[in-house]
Amino acid sequence: MAQLFSLDLMDTPPANSELIRWDVPFAEWRGMDAWVIRESDAEDFTIVVAPVSQNHPKDNYPKYLLRFEKVITLLFYDEACASHRLYYQMSGWTRGVRAYRWIGSPWLEGYKGCFWPDRDKLHHFVILGDGNLVEVISVGEPEIERVDTKRFVEVKHEV
Repeated sequence: MAQLFSLDLMDTPPANSELIRWDVPFAEWRGMDAWVIRESDAEDFTIVVAPVSQNHPKDNYPKYLLRFEKVITLLFYDEACASHRLYYQMSGWTRGVRAYRWIGSPWLEGYKGCFWPDRDKLHHFVILGDGNLVEVISVGEPEIERVDTKRFVEVKHEV
């Protein structure tokens, strides 16, 4: 299940932290928004990424659905309230790039000391939207799906 950590742990990224461009179709969109939905299982999250225009982002296409399985940590910030994240000071940050992999993430390093069966497969992803910022630590890569027209996503949960 996703966990929230104390934000002061990340006020200043360590020197060995590095962001590298994540090669996804929206990595260099001029304007984009991102939000989180939970379609199913407690460990699975979907990030929706949409371009920004004069319309509400939910009305803009193409959209991308990033389906993450086995999410260990999910952080979602209002962009205006995330200045403490200091991405722009990290090695590899490039103006205009919106999607990164966080190499040497202190949180990934922290998981290496835990007994976690898939700890060697963990990745830390960062998505910098105009209104929201999303960080995901998950086992493996997300499934990415392009959506070109309005459709509904069915949400199912067993309780």
